[in-house]
Amino acid sequence: MLTAVSTSVGRQRRLQAADEPWRSPRHSGALSGVSAQTPTGAALRALVPELMAGYDDIVWQFDDDVSDALCVVMRPVRAPERVARVLVHRGEEVFALQLDSHFGVTFEYEQDEKPDELRDRLATAVAAVRGPSRLVLTFAGSTQTRSQLVLAPDSPDERSDGIWMERQTAEILWRVRRRRLRREVRDFPRL
Repeated sequence: MLTAVSTSVGRQRRLQAADEPWRSPRHSGALSGVSAQTPTGAALRALVPELMAGYDDIVWQFDDDVSDALCVVMRPVRAPERVARVLVHRGEEVFALQLDSHFGVTFEYEQDEKPDELRDRLATAVAAVRGPSRLVLTFAGSTQTRSQLVLAPDSPDERSDGIWMERQTAEILWRVRRRRLRREVRDFPRL
């Protein structure tokens, strides 16, 4: 689970300027994590500042504590408690977006398509934290079994980022026992 950040907008901007040199075009950054050690991983990491440059209302950083993936953590300046992560796992074939307890995964195997997939994942994460977006979570008892991220819900532009089955066996066993699954909806209004 991601922790919420509770700082004022002014303080957040000061922290951004002081503690986030990766937003500067001059910063090259030390490459860490398995993905960044390969030529493709290094190229994807180098592409992130350019892709995030158009999102002035989003504060972002690399999470170098994640050892097996390239990880970009982002949050809107106006709602720092909305945290999303985009991960590119080792081998640069698995692209993931994490928002709250949702974990959506896509795959890209073609080398020349990987930058486009990274661009799409980052854009989806930005759209999710800016809102409007909705998480639809399904539980078997207290165990989350699936999640769905819906962007621009209840509008003509509504689209789903897919349904992630987390614990399929738990859900099947719950259904076999003829118990009802519980749904929880979390809305993130437009900022």
